[in-house]
Amino acid sequence: MYYSISGYQTSMSVNSKGCDSIHVLDLTIYHSNQEIDSYLACDSLTWIDGITYTSTNNTANYTLTNQYGCDSVIHLNLTIIPPTYGDTNEITACDSYAWHSNSLSTSGIYNDTLTSQLGCDSISTLLLTINSSYSNTSTIAA
Repeated sequence: MYYSISGYQTSMSVNSKGCDSIHVLDLTIYHSNQEIDSYLACDSLTWIDGITYTSTNNTANYTLTNQYGCDSVIHLNLTIIPPTYGDTNEITACDSYAWHSNSLSTSGIYNDTLTSQLGCDSISTLLLTINSSYSNTSTIAA
């Protein structure tokens, strides 16, 4: 006989002496587990299988044995958020320029790594040109 559910299963038969026999089976069927392991990660994630994933993945599986000796399959549902690159700002200023809590007094290219709303890197770039102001004293005799 095939049983697909747990519980008491009974059957009747007639024994060799012509008497009824009742057979009771206390059956427990254990099932395998299937779980989804969901992540939203910045740049990469090292999962339980030891592999470091650097791109979105929803096909990886990992099989364990549950407490009943049945397979327990975990499916990875991973979304990788790459760093975002903000607009490049081109600024010309006199003497100095305040940028992201820094006072800059030299022309150059500056990058700053900020944290986005999702907790991932957001790169901001500044192309800065500093012009020096001049102080000129003229003496004129008339």
